Order: sequence, then C-alpha cells, then structure tokens
Amino acid sequence: MATITVSTATLREKAQAIRSVLDDHKALHQQLWGQIQSDTNSLPSDVRSANEGANAPWNSNVDTHYDHYYQLARAMEIAADAYESGDHNVQLSFTPTN
Repeated sequence: MATITVSTATLREKAQAIRSVLDDHKALHQQLWGQIQSDTNSLPSDVRSANEGANAPWNSNVDTHYDHYYQLARAMEIAADAYESGDHNVQLSFTPTN
C-alpha cells in the first residue's frame, strides 16, 4: 500500500473542494435529468419506454459516481480527524459499491 504524507488542513481543504464540485455538478445533473424526463413525457409511449430504459442506467451510474466521490471526501476527513487525535498511522480502505 502506498504511503502518502499530507497535512490535515490540506486533506480537509481538498475534501471540501471535492464536495463543492460534486454539489455543483450534481445540481446540474439533476436539472438535466429533469429536462430529459420532461421531454420524454411528450414522446409516444413506445418511444418513451425505450428512452426511459436507456436513460435510467445512466442516471443511476451518475448517482453512484457521486456517491463514490462523497465517500472519498469523507475518508479524507476521517484520516485528518484520526491524525489530529494522535493516530499517525491511519489506514483507510475504500470499496466502492456497484
């Protein structure tokens, strides 16, 4: 396992930056998804069904992507907390959900 040395302030700063970018992009994604759903409602039922079937996995995968990066940001904060409380050999594992 690789060893990374970084200040706790930097960990917290980068975790906040990750979260901020994700929040901005997630808001845009939700707006786009709402527009796709709105546009889909005007399609004939057979086309609408095909469109929903094609887009639902994409929407789900985007949400999973956001979740993984939120977990990463949280792990960075956990590492900073542990180090500041005296645990100078912090090891975190990250197993993304599928």
